[in-house]
Amino acid sequence: TAMESALNDVKNENVVLASNVSSLAIKTGKEVAFSAHMSGTHLTIAANSPFVFDVVVTNIGGAYNHRSGMFTCPYPGLYVFHTIMIKDASLSSTHPGITKNGVILGDR
Repeated sequence: TAMESALNDVKNENVVLASNVSSLAIKTGKEVAFSAHMSGTHLTIAANSPFVFDVVVTNIGGAYNHRSGMFTCPYPGLYVFHTIMIKDASLSSTHPGITKNGVILGDR
């Protein structure tokens, strides 16, 4: 299906990104990166709940907590988050967001 194809594309991109992060870490000496995805294609997540990935591919530096779904920045710096979400057309709305220190930074 199209969703499975998109999921495979994301998995392949995660492998490339993890390799790029490893190359950068050699230059800086500080490695922090995680790559994760969900094993299922149809998920229901409660409102205002953390999104906890059930498959962690890479967790360099241990900053991603696979039990809570929380990423804790161990060093000051620039962190980039990339995600792909596909919403079922039958759902009325989807509002993923990022929270930093308890403050919602974006939810659309």
